Amino acid sequence: MKKLILDWPIFAFLLFFVFQLFAFEPIGALAKPFLGAHSQHLAFVLRILITFIFWRYLFPDWHEWFNLNTSAIPLILLVITSLYAALFFPLPIPGAAFPVDKISLHFLISGWEEILMRGLLLSILLKAYPNNLTSVVISVGCLFGVLHLLNLLQGADLADVLPQIIWSCSLGISFAVITYFSGSLIPAIVLHCGFNLIPAIWDGKPWVVAKANSYGYYGLFFIGLLFLPLIVLSLKRVMDR
Repeated sequence: MKKLILDWPIFAFLLFFVFQLFAFEPIGALAKPFLGAHSQHLAFVLRILITFIFWRYLFPDWHEWFNLNTSAIPLILLVITSLYAALFFPLPIPGAAFPVDKISLHFLISGWEEILMRGLLLSILLKAYPNNLTSVVISVGCLFGVLHLLNLLQGADLADVLPQIIWSCSLGISFAVITYFSGSLIPAIVLHCGFNLIPAIWDGKPWVVAKANSYGYYGLFFIGLLFLPLIVLSLKRVMDR
């Protein structure tokens, strides 16, 4: 089974993703009379657990991706601080009602996506194509962006989804680079959660541009300003090895 997965890594991952996407929705629906709005939380907790189990089956050293070299913390904090300052300045004032349910759900969604994409998928592709790091990083990022086409099934307009795909591809590549060179999944999880949590915390408040529009040219400008230099420098380190 492991050899089959490594021989057909993208196909195997997409099958696993489709299973994850649709297998737990009925569980969430069945749990809704008992858990109410928290039924979605249950679905994502189950997705995270299944991803961990599958990841552990393929790679006994999976837990090493949750270590963090302390020497990398200052650089990670600098990147995170610069990103948030650029995207969310001036910081809006949180509303009186702190949306705990929404925040916790965003945290679970962000965590699941990172564990799935920059954890499981990145591990599979690095194992399958150990000498093609650049292609692996780009594939992880682009697949993450393309999978946002599924938002069309939830009624989103194509005009809104297309810039979101571009934005997500860029972020996906950046998160993959950061994960690989930090040797840890933690920075990507923190960054991803930040992107999703900040508009949830300041719900309805201006944070430069509303989230619905932040995937457009403004967001791409800051990706070019902050993330692309990081990607270029990191890829240069790959070529120099």
